Amino acid sequence: MIIDLLANNGYIVLSKTVMKVIGLHEAILLGELCSEYVYWRKRDELEDGYFYSTRENIEEQTMLNVVHRKLLSKTLLFYLIIHN
Repeated sequence: MIIDLLANNGYIVLSKTVMKVIGLHEAILLGELCSEYVYWRKRDELEDGYFYSTRENIEEQTMLNVVHRKLLSKTLLFYLIIHN
């Protein structure tokens, strides 16, 4: 049923403020990475505060292909460097 699909936990949280600052696709990637971080943190499986996510996993979870991910990763890295 459509209601079951929409009520599923398969969502990526997006901040409107973040979308305005870094862009929609960048916010999607960042939101997914934040969700994964929380998942691994709750399981107490972070390694020195970090986790690993495969390209395949990111593509499956966000629908962002390899070209998007490479460009978005550079954009996110740029923002993290200049805003730290």
